[in-house]
Amino acid sequence: GQQHPHIFFRSVASRGGQGGLATCVSDLTRVVSTAGFDVVLIETVGAGQSELAIRSLKEILQNSAFIKQTDLEWLNFQLGEAYRVAGQYALAISVWKKQLSLTPQSHLIRLSLAELLNQQGLFADAQKVTRIDTPSDALLVQALLADRGLKNRNEVKLAKLIEARLATQALRNESLIERPKLIYLIDYGKDPMAGLKLSIDNWQLQQEPRDAVLLVKAALLTHQAQLAEPVLAWAEKTKYTDPQLAALLLQLKYKLKGRGVAP
Repeated sequence: GQQHPHIFFRSVASRGGQGGLATCVSDLTRVVSTAGFDVVLIETVGAGQSELAIRSLKEILQNSAFIKQTDLEWLNFQLGEAYRVAGQYALAISVWKKQLSLTPQSHLIRLSLAELLNQQGLFADAQKVTRIDTPSDALLVQALLADRGLKNRNEVKLAKLIEARLATQALRNESLIERPKLIYLIDYGKDPMAGLKLSIDNWQLQQEPRDAVLLVKAALLTHQAQLAEPVLAWAEKTKYTDPQLAALLLQLKYKLKGRGVAP
C-alpha cells in the first residue's frame, strides 16, 4: 500500500477484549502522541462498546497531558457513545454536556447530546442544546422534536422551515439521503411510508446503527415488518447491539413471528 510520512497506522488485536479495545491502547496513545502525532484516532469494532471499552477510554482520558484538545473532544464523544451503547444514558449525557461546555462549536457533540436528550424525553434540555444562531438541518429536526415534546407553539414554524430546506434540496436534485430527512419523516411522523422507502434505499448505501434504527422504526410504523428483515441479518452478522435497537428488533421479531415469517 501507499505510505505517507505524516501518517502512522497500526492494527492491534483486542486479545479477547469484548469492547474491541486492547488493554495496551492507552500506552500506545501516549507513545504516538509523544512521537509528535497531533491527531490520534482509535477505531473500535462494530459490536458496541463494553465495560472494557469504557474503562480503556477513561484511562486514556486520565492521561490528558499527552493528548491534544481536538483529540480530547473526539475521545469524550467516544466515551459518551460507549455509555449510550451500554445503556448508561445519564453518564453519556453528563460527559457530552461537560465537553460541550468546553467546545461549544462542536456539532458532533451538540447533535449527539440533543438526540439522546430527546430520546430520553428531556425535551427542555434538548431545546436548550439546539438553540444556536445557525443550526444545521440535523439540529433543526432535533429542535422540532423537542418543541413537539414540550407542545411549544414554535413547532409549526420549525416544521415549515424544515419543509423549505427539504424543498430546496429537492430542487438541487441531491441524491444523498440524509438522516435529518429520515428522522423528520419517521420520528416526527411527517410521512412514515416515504421514510420507509428512503430508509430501504439508504440501507443499500450505508449500514450504520442509526440507519438500522430508522429502517426498523419505519417498517413497524407502516406495518411492513418484513421489509426490515435485512437489519436482523446485519445485527446477527455484526453482533452489534444497543438498548434502543435491541428493543426495536424484539418488536420486529414478534411481528415477523405473527406473520409466520421466521426471524
